[in-house]
Amino acid sequence: MDKESWGKASGCTPAGSDASLLDRYEAMVESRVPRNPRPPLGAVLFWIGITVIKGALYGVGLLFILLAVGLI
Repeated sequence: MDKESWGKASGCTPAGSDASLLDRYEAMVESRVPRNPRPPLGAVLFWIGITVIKGALYGVGLLFILLAVGLI
C-alpha cells in the first residue's frame, strides 16, 4: 500500500492540502461531541424523585420543629 492510498484510507489529508490542522481538529471535535446532548430519562426521573423526597423530609422536619417549639 503506497502513502497516498494509506492516507485516504485512514482519513488523513496530505501535508500539501488546503485543510489546516485547526480545521481538521474542529471537524474531529464536532463529529465526536453532540451539539445538544440530552441526559438519559432514568437519570432525570431519579433526580426529580430525590428532590421530591428531600422536600418532603425537610417539610416533615420543619413540622416537628414547629410542634416542638409550640408554634402549631
